[in-house]
Amino acid sequence: AARRLVATVALPPKTCRVASVEPAVEAGEEEAWAGEQEPVTSTPSGGDPYEDEKWRDVVWTVYRGKAYDLTKFMKKHPGGQWLLNLAIKRDCTALFESYHLRPEVAAGRLKRLPVLEDFPVDAVPKSPYPNDSDFYNAVRDRVRKEVFKGEEIRGAHRSGSEWAAIIIVTYAALS
Repeated sequence: AARRLVATVALPPKTCRVASVEPAVEAGEEEAWAGEQEPVTSTPSGGDPYEDEKWRDVVWTVYRGKAYDLTKFMKKHPGGQWLLNLAIKRDCTALFESYHLRPEVAAGRLKRLPVLEDFPVDAVPKSPYPNDSDFYNAVRDRVRKEVFKGEEIRGAHRSGSEWAAIIIVTYAALS
């Protein structure tokens, strides 16, 4: 039987209790699952965003259950197009929320993008929602306060990434 792992982490001003995402298995339950096959997955009735012609040329992403068209935003993204490429054709919620130290600002910008109303969101594998975790929010706020000294320097969390990209590209070109 699987064991449930529980840890208590104290971060001022709250104490958070974190449990593993693997559910505890009751006695006898493991044997019941042993003979079962993997569930058959099917495309929801809304279509397949990866194969349907309607979505093939759209540069889309899903954030918190809503699909957005990134086509016109690709060249305007403050973090660069190469970073935004990680969000294309997937649920970007975990990526988005784990990267932005001020998610309220980034989410405000995201809400200005065109929403794909009839997009089959249910066909896209759902990612975790880090900002729903008190523990995650406490850690992010503490990083913002202690590492960046509470300063609101635009792009401070990205500093150095441009040089890393230049070095990698130069090395690749010379090799």
